[in-house]
Amino acid sequence: LLSVRPHTASSDGPRRLLEAVLERSATHPSSAGVCCETSNAAAAALLEDLGYRPAARYRAGGARQIVFFRPHAAPPFSHPVVVPIEDSIDLHRYPPAEVADLVADYVEAAWEAGLREVRIIHGRGRGVQRHRVQRLLARSPRVERFADAAADRGGRGATIAWLSARNGERH
Repeated sequence: LLSVRPHTASSDGPRRLLEAVLERSATHPSSAGVCCETSNAAAAALLEDLGYRPAARYRAGGARQIVFFRPHAAPPFSHPVVVPIEDSIDLHRYPPAEVADLVADYVEAAWEAGLREVRIIHGRGRGVQRHRVQRLLARSPRVERFADAAADRGGRGATIAWLSARNGERH
């Protein structure tokens, strides 16, 4: 069994986790599979999208760690896989406790990818998730402004955030 535990506290945690998984899978093939561990919500979402499944959860130093496992079904990747960032994210499938980290990581990744407008789908409900998302956006240095989405893009069930230009880019 191959275990991967990269440092994922920085904003590039999901990318670094993916690089570590791919590198270790290629250099240390195992008949059992690959086990990855993270406390980063965006990295966890990325691992699930790649076919890893949560195997265990525990707390370490105040941070909730999730251990993911994926058995080897095919030969490891022979080249890096680029996972493009999309202009929207749907928070429905994530536990509320993970939303803050996930939104912060998503906004940072979208800004790094050069996106200027993103849609965060949080659902209508009682507005708790909406308020949480909008509080996070208000504190983000990458966000110029935000507002509820237009009715045809989710209305009060989604928030549109306009991201600042990267250095040297024009509006």
